[in-house]
Amino acid sequence: NITFNGDGYTLSYGTAGNTSTGIDIPGANNSFIHNITVKEGSSTGSSKIGIRLGRTINTTIANSTIVNNGSASRGISVVTAANGGFIHNVTATKVGSLGVPFNLGASDNFTYLDNVVNATAGIATLWNMGSNSTARRNTVFSYGGNAIVFVLSGNVIEYNNITFISGNGDGISFTGSNDTIVSGNIINVTNGNGIAISAALNVNITNNTIS
Repeated sequence: NITFNGDGYTLSYGTAGNTSTGIDIPGANNSFIHNITVKEGSSTGSSKIGIRLGRTINTTIANSTIVNNGSASRGISVVTAANGGFIHNVTATKVGSLGVPFNLGASDNFTYLDNVVNATAGIATLWNMGSNSTARRNTVFSYGGNAIVFVLSGNVIEYNNITFISGNGDGISFTGSNDTIVSGNIINVTNGNGIAISAALNVNITNNTIS
């Protein structure tokens, strides 16, 4: 059980341009990170990570800000499978080429609620390759690359507001996601699909607005 209360302070990492991590949580259960700004300190270098999770169970990240400005950097990233997580009221901004603000990899049973995610360039904005996860009431801004990407089954994507400022990409994309619910989302795309589906069964898509 780990609690990290940033008390409103800013944690700056990777200031020398080296590949590094702001907060690293390997193998911890029931962790709580909140009230902190985690900021990449230099745009030089690549592949830096704001908060990294590895084999964690029931992790909460809340009321925080994450800023990445280097190439291929990630805001919150899972390097090995995680199970159970709650990401709430986090503002994540990715500036620069490639990278993903939320890259949760093979993570099951995660909830993303009331976050603001802004990716000026990247391959995706919120990426979850696990099952039984929920993205609800998130605000997503994309300048290229898919906005919300889910893989595997049993996921719920609802009441999100997705806006493409420019660039190519799909608003919501899921592959192999059986038993998925996509409902009540507002999606504004510039050059892509509002909702893209591949190899999925029993998908319930209702009351989405796409323009």
